[in-house]
Amino acid sequence: NALTILNNNGYTTHLFTDNSFFLLNRKLKAYDYCNIPESKLPYYKLGKMSGVDILSDFKNKLEEKPKGPNFFFIEKITPGHIKNLKIGSGGIAKEREKYLLGIQQANEWLTSLIELINAHDENALIIIMADHGGSVGLEYSSELKERMLNEAETASVFSVLMSIKWPEGQAPENLNFKSNVNLFRNVFY
Repeated sequence: NALTILNNNGYTTHLFTDNSFFLLNRKLKAYDYCNIPESKLPYYKLGKMSGVDILSDFKNKLEEKPKGPNFFFIEKITPGHIKNLKIGSGGIAKEREKYLLGIQQANEWLTSLIELINAHDENALIIIMADHGGSVGLEYSSELKERMLNEAETASVFSVLMSIKWPEGQAPENLNFKSNVNLFRNVFY
């Protein structure tokens, strides 16, 4: 996997998150550092963890000036997707409105994060990626299991959004992504 390749090439790996979803398996040892100590992880609750500020944690780590090459995986689930179940949904228009607010918040957060990264390394490789779309246009996200989706709804559910800032002069000429499945293989190549 990508972490093994990075570790084998002398990278120190760091995980920053404010969400317990991907930490419930308690495999934090895959990373050299995680901003959430294992002792603070809940055993049963999924979702956003209170009292965690990724930007502050990341800034503190950068100020320690970690030596050698570093890989930082930063997970922020913003805007997320619309409500999962019909019972919690505010309907198509309300869910869209909340999603668009989340996009605005994500843009502000990403701007702050990128400014912080550039202040410490303006030549960093930065990859911003979503693993799926927000399901905007559906009443609730589980609706995709209940009926056939039209083309616009399918794109809203399954689209993968990605942007890459390559280091100066290192952008590959013939690299085309159709999905995020082979992202690290392509980047490493």
